[in-house]
Amino acid sequence: MMTQSAILKQVEFLKSIIPPGDFHDYGFLDTHVQRFSYFLTKLTSWVPPEQNRRPEILEIGSYHLHLSVLMSKLGYEVKGVDLPAFVNRPVVASRAREFAIENRPYELNTFGKPRSRCGQKSIGSCETALCCSLPPRTRLVYSTQCHN
Repeated sequence: MMTQSAILKQVEFLKSIIPPGDFHDYGFLDTHVQRFSYFLTKLTSWVPPEQNRRPEILEIGSYHLHLSVLMSKLGYEVKGVDLPAFVNRPVVASRAREFAIENRPYELNTFGKPRSRCGQKSIGSCETALCCSLPPRTRLVYSTQCHN
């Protein structure tokens, strides 16, 4: 489990990579730091990354990829899904490439294909919980307390 201070250091890193003058990007992150921190503390206790295994996480509603970048830096293999308008923003596409995040518009059918050795998948979303059909051995990670 990650400590609160370790997670906040990652958030500070994330603030440093936001393009100068992108007040919407920075403002969104700044108003969600507490929620992201809470969620990541819970996630790392529920599904901890291990040295030889990067748990696969699907973030539904990835928006600016803030949470996706933080999860990637903590050791998770992250896939994001969002509206094409967000996925295709140049800053978001660049961020996805830089942090090896597969960020797609609405292609949920690509998540959960049998390819990892551990066979366990996790889905994390602070923003959205969808009712959907999940493959066997998938754990849904969602906390309504993210919005405290």
